[in-house]
Amino acid sequence: VFPITWELRAITSAADGRLISGDLDLPGVAALIPVTIAAAYCPQGGTSTRGPGGGASHKAFLSQERTLAAAGLELVDRCRNRGRILILGMDANAIASRLDTWSEHAQPRDASCLSLWMAGGLLDTFRIHHPIYQVATYGASRLDYVLSSAPHRLIPVAAAIHQGSLWPFDHHPVLADFCGGAPLPPRHLGPGRSDGGDSSG
Repeated sequence: VFPITWELRAITSAADGRLISGDLDLPGVAALIPVTIAAAYCPQGGTSTRGPGGGASHKAFLSQERTLAAAGLELVDRCRNRGRILILGMDANAIASRLDTWSEHAQPRDASCLSLWMAGGLLDTFRIHHPIYQVATYGASRLDYVLSSAPHRLIPVAAAIHQGSLWPFDHHPVLADFCGGAPLPPRHLGPGRSDGGDSSG
């Protein structure tokens, strides 16, 4: 998102540090565009539905998941009520659909933070551009997402998973590009093209 640097303010932490957010204002065509950026780390085990000990049925896991899900939905509502765009990057430790895994054991869950936040109005920027690709970011599943709201105000124009990247992380990096915060620069006219003016220079 342009600009490369900005002033991040009103930084908050919720759900025992699993959800961090902050506010910034991006330059717009007519006025500043209010944006909240957030990062979430969901508890491990969210792709399993195999009963006690399988992660999703464990009491400690469910307690952590419910707390984080509620905090995320509160953030979604707060941004909506204040007219702020929300961009949320997350290690979901869950999947949105069977296209997000090759594992026979992983299943999408309605109670996952990912499912609840998407039901609350956030969009999966990767699926906007790649609706039918079966992909993974860790092991056999796509556990990492960039979600956003208000795509008509800050448009996700590209999304990618950098498989095989040499970044110092155990998951493949997930990237999303947005447009709308500022007008695009003038198009460069290449050789043999003219805008109708003097092209002798």
